[in-house]
Amino acid sequence: VQISGPDLDDLALIDLPGLIQSQENKENEVYITAVENLVRSYMEQPNTCIVACISSDEDIENQKIFSMARKSDPEGNRTIGVLTKPDKVEKGLVDDIVSILQGKSYALLRGYFVIRSPNKDELDQINDSCRTDISTYLQGREIENL
Repeated sequence: VQISGPDLDDLALIDLPGLIQSQENKENEVYITAVENLVRSYMEQPNTCIVACISSDEDIENQKIFSMARKSDPEGNRTIGVLTKPDKVEKGLVDDIVSILQGKSYALLRGYFVIRSPNKDELDQINDSCRTDISTYLQGREIENL
């Protein structure tokens, strides 16, 4: 997607790899530090908006991205939280997630968004629906080879 115009600011979206906590082989442990350094190098830039993705099914205390964001953006002006996997939260932890979303714990100035990816059955339904829509659209039309 490219949007340009004289009154528009420059914006680049960069999808960085997730932080790695361990590697199967000792010789691959170098990637743990390499990824962390790469992520930190972007987070420390003052014009970077930090989108801290945090898995809802794991304790936030065990997710390094939050502490890295806090160090790079102490005032929290550039950090947005994204809680993933809300459907995987155990019943006993629901109150903790609600507390985070209400800003009572691990508060972020810009707040949090919650996203849930579709499961396999939902993806199959979406794919079936798309195939039907495409078939219906293409019926009776000539398709040119590209």
